[in-house]
Amino acid sequence: QRAKIMDGLGLSEEKQNSLVDQSDVRDIVDDAFEQPRFFKEGSLMSNLIESSIEVVWFSDRHPNDVVYSICCNRRQKRVSVVFRGTVNSHNWLMNLKFFMTKHPNPIAENYPGREETLGFHTGYSLYMTRQRKDDSLTKIEEIFSKIDSVGRELDADGDYNLSITGHSLGGALATILSFYAATNQMFSKVRTIRVFTYAAPRVGCYGFATAFQHLERKGKIRMARFSNTCDIIPLIPFHSMDRMGRSYKHVGMHIRLLGISRISQYWLRQALDVTYPKDDGWWTLLQRSFWASLFMNLNSPAGYKQTHKLSDYQKRIRFTLEFRNALAQTDLLHDKKRARLKTLEEYYFIRGGTSLTGTKELTAITIEESAKLADRRRMKKIVLGLLIIAIAEALLLLRFLNVSIHCESLPLILYPLYPLIGCQSQKSNNHS
Repeated sequence: QRAKIMDGLGLSEEKQNSLVDQSDVRDIVDDAFEQPRFFKEGSLMSNLIESSIEVVWFSDRHPNDVVYSICCNRRQKRVSVVFRGTVNSHNWLMNLKFFMTKHPNPIAENYPGREETLGFHTGYSLYMTRQRKDDSLTKIEEIFSKIDSVGRELDADGDYNLSITGHSLGGALATILSFYAATNQMFSKVRTIRVFTYAAPRVGCYGFATAFQHLERKGKIRMARFSNTCDIIPLIPFHSMDRMGRSYKHVGMHIRLLGISRISQYWLRQALDVTYPKDDGWWTLLQRSFWASLFMNLNSPAGYKQTHKLSDYQKRIRFTLEFRNALAQTDLLHDKKRARLKTLEEYYFIRGGTSLTGTKELTAITIEESAKLADRRRMKKIVLGLLIIAIAEALLLLRFLNVSIHCESLPLILYPLYPLIGCQSQKSNNHS
């Protein structure tokens, strides 16, 4: 047997005779029978195999239906639901159904701002709540049944971990599924449902956002919503296309990925761009509208396509993690107290004001963060006021001096102020 193995390894007789140590022979034989690596080390598939994650269910009955998979990690007692994003024309047609459809509020208990019906994006709600003709089950009921079946194998009492994720359209479906799962008694033993979405569009109205935040305050949901700068999909839809014209609103803890440019590195030295839609004051709404506007996220068609790819999200997340960890080892970090990356639960405690069994250190961080946030808002208001005063003074001075200004030479953004400036069109002067 030993001779056959040696011949199979291509070792000469002289080399075979030199291997007198049995440990050397054992090492060579082990190397020969080692399981081959089919995927590149560090790749997504390689990490999936090494992470002990099992794909236990894959649903792709029809290309126009919801495509998702269910995975489990037996060591962590975790069940994960992964939704596929937009890939065909039917998905795009569903994405463009910007109308809102009313659905009964699944939360029976009373909470501030509760509404009896909640408005959901028609296309996404059709995917999840439309009954099938063969078994009369909705997609939500189907997935719930699969999750419960897998979860009960991990823990007979139903005390397992549940994570839901998706990209683009998949992120929207993950948001809806997590909301209904957090209100369903089937998952009453699941302590906190964790949701991770990438490039997810808005899915519901203000009433839905209020209900979602109620579940977050109860600790039923923790959601991290990642979006790239200059990715247009997370910015839509703005308003429903029906007569009511209701506005859509995002939910969850928002992590804005800034890219790898030098400007992005400067902002990463200050802090991670993490926000939570808690304060609905006019100044906060103005800031959100400004950063979420198409003007601040201008890009070329090829640029929009690139920034929306899941691979680009993965690249930015990895860069942000490595850059912040490297800064923590240097003196370049703006605030040394931000050297340690916080968990999602800690961000909910700091940004969202949710309860957390934390330490005095976390309480001190919260107080300090609140004070710094108030100072930044105060400074922004002062700078904005001074800027408005400076522009007004400059315009009045030009009008007083009767300076002739051509409208074509002014930025287009000053178009509403053309009458106040008193500028003249160069074409009309040429005709005169």
